Amino acid sequence: MDTQKNVLLAFTGGRNSIAAAYLLLKQGFKVTGCSFLMGDLESSCSLNDFERTKEICGILGIELIVVDLKSEYFEKVTSPALSARLLGEDFNPCFECNILRIEGLIKKAKDLSIDFVATGHVANLSKDAEGIKLFRGRENDQSFFISGLREKHLEKLLLPLGKLTEAEIEKITETIGHDFGKSNQQNAVCMRDPEKIISMIERDIPLSLRFEGLIIDDVTKVAYGNHTGIYNFYLGMKNLSSWSYNIPSDAAVIGFDLSKNQVVLKENVKFVQDLLEVSLFNSFWDVDLTIPITCYLTLTPVGEKISCVVFPGNNGIAVVKMEREIEGPLEKGKLVVFYESLDGTARLVATGFISKTGMFDEEKREQSYFVN
Repeated sequence: MDTQKNVLLAFTGGRNSIAAAYLLLKQGFKVTGCSFLMGDLESSCSLNDFERTKEICGILGIELIVVDLKSEYFEKVTSPALSARLLGEDFNPCFECNILRIEGLIKKAKDLSIDFVATGHVANLSKDAEGIKLFRGRENDQSFFISGLREKHLEKLLLPLGKLTEAEIEKITETIGHDFGKSNQQNAVCMRDPEKIISMIERDIPLSLRFEGLIIDDVTKVAYGNHTGIYNFYLGMKNLSSWSYNIPSDAAVIGFDLSKNQVVLKENVKFVQDLLEVSLFNSFWDVDLTIPITCYLTLTPVGEKISCVVFPGNNGIAVVKMEREIEGPLEKGKLVVFYESLDGTARLVATGFISKTGMFDEEKREQSYFVN
């Protein structure tokens, strides 16, 4: 009886997926590569170099299958990204894209009666009697990108690169002894490119849904001029003289009044906060939500980890008190990832999305919650 385990590997033809395939083969798995059609063919999330990817699979001795997720990608990534920009909000496409890809991988594996799924993300899993937990990778951690995965996604998932260093991953591809060349699939996040999103809005969204309005001063309520859509602006944006010569050079966007389609400016503003309210707060199964959670948050994949206390509330809302103030504008919808400690392989605790921030003026006088 054939007892060899099968694994369906998300395969892009990039270095990490090549190394992951090699390791899984060495571990005795029968590996099948799986690439996705997602978004347009210039997307960094989509298979855009089929012949090269197929050739690499041939060198590795694995089969390649392609799954079409274009319609799902539009629903889960493209459409929400455009909607967020129209409202002046942030959207993290990698968060949703990785959930989509893993769910597509799991579904295809089930259809093919394949035992496991795998990716080349540098992160770690712990699976024992206490349940499944997600941890940071040893080096060049990528757990931020797959922080939206939960138990239903992780049960059959393998992450073969999580305990390796960059040098060790590089050495694996050298060990294979073949020049794989450069992949056309870049690491850039396509739907985070502001110019691309603006271009898509102006190409695909009718004028009636772009909502023109006024640019106003927060203090005097004087209108500086008109704008052609909130999507042209972002929180903290300065140098706005191209919209009106009347706008002071030190004025910045501090928010949007969506009820009036107004862009709100303020002079000499300084964004400082130590309070956040997050929505869609989603923790792992064993996190006690009846008590405050002491942990560390980060706002970017390689960003600083900031000590904080999370106060979970009802309906997926939580208030976050940071140990110190942080400067800079934080847009509504921005992803926040929470880790258990500062350790290099710390456990992921929860995720959420900024809905409000606690603002302070120059004299550190607390203002009310400001809805971005």
